Amino acid sequence: MAALGSGRSANAESFAGSTNDARILIAFQADEAAVQAMLSVGWQSVPFPGGALDGANMLLVLVDRYLARDAEGNPSDPASFRTTALVCLAKGEGSEEERTYATAERYDPYGNGAAAEIRRSATLESADRTAPNRTEEWSVEPESGGELAFTLRYQSGTPPWSSSEGMPCSSTAPDVHRIDRYEQLVDVAMSGPLGMVLDGDKSLGSSVEGLGGLFGGSEKVVAAMAIPMSVREVFLPRRGGGRVRSRAGPRGTRSG
Repeated sequence: MAALGSGRSANAESFAGSTNDARILIAFQADEAAVQAMLSVGWQSVPFPGGALDGANMLLVLVDRYLARDAEGNPSDPASFRTTALVCLAKGEGSEEERTYATAERYDPYGNGAAAEIRRSATLESADRTAPNRTEEWSVEPESGGELAFTLRYQSGTPPWSSSEGMPCSSTAPDVHRIDRYEQLVDVAMSGPLGMVLDGDKSLGSSVEGLGGLFGGSEKVVAAMAIPMSVREVFLPRRGGGRVRSRAGPRGTRSG
């Protein structure tokens, strides 16, 4: 699980690598006690303060990573895999906490990940100038047992290109964090706060032990978003200060 926040100054960062991926974001209102139980000591859960996610206190982020590269631009090992994160906003020493499941056992940036079999089936139907119809089906099966499943069917809109940054922190060790800067297409399939009704259907359920408090049947989906393209740069805090090497060219040449 992760917590969001602002990035550190450039002289306190070192470039760690980049990613190109597709994502599905499901924002929902879960039992507050269950959310709070997942946070580090001294952190307090807070809901998203506005916009399409207003009022949600948990994000389920489903990631299909097409390409991961290290700081020198070389493909990581593995370079392509699926990963899932539970993310919430929190106030305390930082502002975003994260817990991850991943198909790549060595991918554990926050020290709290778990290996899982993650499957994605995605289809797109389009003709002429009509908006495409999309279907996303995800299944996450941790090695410890159970399944987290999500399905989304909807008619796509016109996704804007946006940029942002966050500072995800480990849900078990808040001093473990990184800075993510990214640019991406964001296709909002539904958003209660914005009055956007889903033109399709969705389902969300879990039998994963330890997640029963979040997915006990009382959770309410606030928004669902598809991100067909995300380019992201990842930075790590630099203990000794110093300068970060410059990179020529547009931001989109590296994903973060």
